Amino acid sequence: MPASLAGNAALMPAPELDVTSGAQRSRYRSDGFVPLRSYAPIGDGRTVALVALDGAIDWLPIPDLDSVPVFAAILDENNGGRLELAPAESFEATRRYLPGTNVLETTFRT
Repeated sequence: MPASLAGNAALMPAPELDVTSGAQRSRYRSDGFVPLRSYAPIGDGRTVALVALDGAIDWLPIPDLDSVPVFAAILDENNGGRLELAPAESFEATRRYLPGTNVLETTFRT
């Protein structure tokens, strides 16, 4: 990076960050968690991810089922980590496995 740009970047204030995730605000969660029975599993024969109804992956060990999980919000809502894919505004969610497959389809209605 040119010195002139680096110098200017140091003067810029840090952006404000919204540290509350969409999953934490989800109406499907109580105190940041969803009921265990509401998770849908998806996997590849080596590992499995647990997908909450609000679209968040709260559990995923990689590369194998007995590996350390990269997402473990199912155990620790604040520090466990999750992968979220959901609308930014209020939504209703439905899901199903496509017939004859292990493909999970989640539909969000805003």
